[in-house]
Amino acid sequence: MVVTLSASPTSTLGNNAVQLASVTKKIKLKPGKSIKVTFAAFKWAASLNGSYFLIADANATNTVPESTTSDNFAVSSAAVTVKPPFVDLANLWTGTLPTIVSGKKTSLIIPTKDNGNINAKGTATYTVQAVGATTTTLATVPLKINIAPGKTAKIKVSFTVSSLASGTYHLVVTVAFTGDTDPSNDSVTSSSTFTI
Repeated sequence: MVVTLSASPTSTLGNNAVQLASVTKKIKLKPGKSIKVTFAAFKWAASLNGSYFLIADANATNTVPESTTSDNFAVSSAAVTVKPPFVDLANLWTGTLPTIVSGKKTSLIIPTKDNGNINAKGTATYTVQAVGATTTTLATVPLKINIAPGKTAKIKVSFTVSSLASGTYHLVVTVAFTGDTDPSNDSVTSSSTFTI
């Protein structure tokens, strides 16, 4: 007997359903008896995007003769939301400034969260800018990251303040990552200013 598990946008198993997994099982059932069928771990199809019901279909290929097939389907009580694989890095820096001295090396700890549903693995580029009457890029720092979905990593970014004209500045830190789906949460501006 073949048992399939499918994702369907409706609570019925139509042509627009996508099969997620199947199990082939030898059975020998006495009247009134039942068995449990377990699906191995499976991957959601990358094409799925939206709300879907899970539908299990017992005897999906009709290899076992039976008097009725209307009771072969089990449908999840509620739909689940499915999204294609994506990464969304969020810059969670508090905006609190360290002591900044012209010509001296400074380090910031930038908490970076992956709001996506797959690992953010690769090179993230952290750009540090001084913003006052003019904007000056102080550093562009590429760093290797591997952040699991829903997790936050503390990333150390070091830079040296040099060649800045006298004045008062905010510090802006921006993280860039190839494939990041939401740039609105990539930049944070310091809550206070520093003076050169």
